[in-house]
Amino acid sequence: MHTLTSSGVTSQISLQDGGVPNRIPLHPFGEFFGNGRRFVFDEASLAAVREQLRQNGRPWVLDWHHATLDVEAGKRDKAPAAGFIQDVVVEEGYVYGLVEWTPEGAADVMKGAFAFISPVLLHTEDGHVVGYHSHALTNRPGTQWQRRIGMEEKMDWLRQMVGLPPDAGEEQVRAALEALQARAQLGDLLVQSLGLSDATVTPELRARVIRLAANEQVLDEVSRLRQQLEQEARQREQQRIQALVEAALEDGRILPNQRELFLRLAASDFEATRMALEALPPRVPTQLPQLQPAQKQERAALSDNDLAVAQLVGVSKEALLKYGGDE
Repeated sequence: MHTLTSSGVTSQISLQDGGVPNRIPLHPFGEFFGNGRRFVFDEASLAAVREQLRQNGRPWVLDWHHATLDVEAGKRDKAPAAGFIQDVVVEEGYVYGLVEWTPEGAADVMKGAFAFISPVLLHTEDGHVVGYHSHALTNRPGTQWQRRIGMEEKMDWLRQMVGLPPDAGEEQVRAALEALQARAQLGDLLVQSLGLSDATVTPELRARVIRLAANEQVLDEVSRLRQQLEQEARQREQQRIQALVEAALEDGRILPNQRELFLRLAASDFEATRMALEALPPRVPTQLPQLQPAQKQERAALSDNDLAVAQLVGVSKEALLKYGGDE
């Protein structure tokens, strides 16, 4: 993910109908982190990006690896489009773009060459998103908690498989998958108890066993997807904790030797730790002060008294010239 300031397990399930999705995940709704800083996309942000779309009268371009930014910076000559994002919607705590693909972009997504979207955000100094510059296909997005392209289609498939309505959330899907696995384990016990290796088993019963074996392939796929959901949830939580503590280190709210402590605190109670860190003032400068030429000239001359004191406390003349002395 790039910003501009203004003011796990691979599934074998193909996309539905053999096509590319017409909506793609851009970034979380609410608070999220990207490239080491915090952003907020709220209802005001949604209104702002739609107003930007209305005023510009053109969709946002979706390119490869932020080629549009590179063209504007003079780093390359062309920035072909993989697609154009016509609008944005918010569903289940996530912001999606409604996309019209070019043939080249659709082909890359169909063959799995690119898995993520990286947004170029327009935002205020405090990280409040007010618009987009462009978006890019990538495999290493700077946005944390980013969802894979096409995962929604897989989630729809899962909802259908476990008999849930289209608006069922991720937690409901996970609970249904766990129940399905429990029933499959019970089925295995029943199959064993039937003694299916017996030569007297009827063809009708064997046919039922064959159907059961076919369904086991589906159950295996369901199990893999459930594990992927759990893994992604753990990764998102770890990324959120890491970003919170690293941001506090960068602005000097905590010291490097406190990093592990605050990582443990955030893992135990994220919200309380976030509130505590926000309340802490910056305690140390993140960079050494840079002396102006005039100040350096003033410090160039040290008195005998300065040198005597420095010798007593074990400070070299060079260090005293660089950092010490009275203004």
